[in-house]
Amino acid sequence: MAKGIREVELYFFRHGDAEAAAATGDADRRLTERGRRETLAVALALHRAGLRPEAIISSPLLRARQTAEILQEVFALPAQADRRLSPGCSLGAIQELASHHPLGHSLLVGHEPDLGRIVGQLLGGAHVSMAKSGVARVDADRVEPGTGVLVWLLSPELLAER
Repeated sequence: MAKGIREVELYFFRHGDAEAAAATGDADRRLTERGRRETLAVALALHRAGLRPEAIISSPLLRARQTAEILQEVFALPAQADRRLSPGCSLGAIQELASHHPLGHSLLVGHEPDLGRIVGQLLGGAHVSMAKSGVARVDADRVEPGTGVLVWLLSPELLAER
């Protein structure tokens, strides 16, 4: 692979702010109005900046699916849920996902601390913490520990229109 050329641009998007754990359980937590508003603001800012993902893949939990639905509307791209992005997701799960889907320029919607840990592993062991509705771009020539380059890590406070 030529120097400076990366095979994948992975966009790790943490779900938006969600309601407290409901009596029905963690899997059914919905986005709050704030979560919807911040997710939309971040998605619109990314779209204006020229982001054109090839795929949107989310955790199957409700708050992540609702986040992915907002991204789906902004990017006019169907979102799909994948159990591998459920809480407890690991770099191995992302590698497995990559073996079944060409990740190319993908938006992966999931949860903390999983996404921060995966981003950190791709970077070679960094500690990364992601805000709700936050997004990180990691470029890599393969989905392996230490092969990634952090292009940016943004929180909704930096991207939201004021």
